[in-house]
Amino acid sequence: MTGHSVLVFVHIVLFCLWLGMDVGVYYAGKFTTREDLSHKERLHFLELLALLDMGPRTALVLMVAVGAQLGSNLGLIPLNGALLTAIWVIDLIWLWLVWWQFLNPRHPLIHLGAKIDYAIRYAVIAVFMLVGLYAIFADTLIVGAWLRLKLVFFGTVVSIGLILRATLPPWIAALDKLKDPATAAEAQQTLQAVYRFSGRWAHGLWALIVVMAFLGTTKPF
Repeated sequence: MTGHSVLVFVHIVLFCLWLGMDVGVYYAGKFTTREDLSHKERLHFLELLALLDMGPRTALVLMVAVGAQLGSNLGLIPLNGALLTAIWVIDLIWLWLVWWQFLNPRHPLIHLGAKIDYAIRYAVIAVFMLVGLYAIFADTLIVGAWLRLKLVFFGTVVSIGLILRATLPPWIAALDKLKDPATAAEAQQTLQAVYRFSGRWAHGLWALIVVMAFLGTTKPF
């Protein structure tokens, strides 16, 4: 057993964690829209949704460093030791920030933490999309058309993740309005509309994750 084979195993586990728990997030969200459940019961499913969502968030973050290390080990990506070390350090700090936000939702600095988190995600999207597209059209930098395409898809998946995160505030606000009989009907309609909207993006995200896993496994071109 080598360090590289362990990383390959971790890479596979991260894909399983990402896809499997993200499906769980979606179906946990379904229960928050059920009119036959009490407000308290719906909030319990919202809590479950938030907990399950930490699986995909963790997997997404770790994919950056693990993928970079695997690509470097195989000679597919021109990353030297210093740059790889920097990627690992930044990635682990990002992972800490993601979990810190989850564990400290009422911390005075939570809004600052969220802004930093978003800034990192936008940077990741830009880097993966630009590098992937440049490698595709210039036919250089990254070895393997499958990996170049995978980078673009990863940037796309992170983008979809931001779209899905944007649905949480109206979702939570609608759940809060369910407590008032005067706004309950409107809140129920909002919940169902947000769930349908997020579902379309979630299915696209899952499809891209499966395609990325296929590309990394089969390396078809």
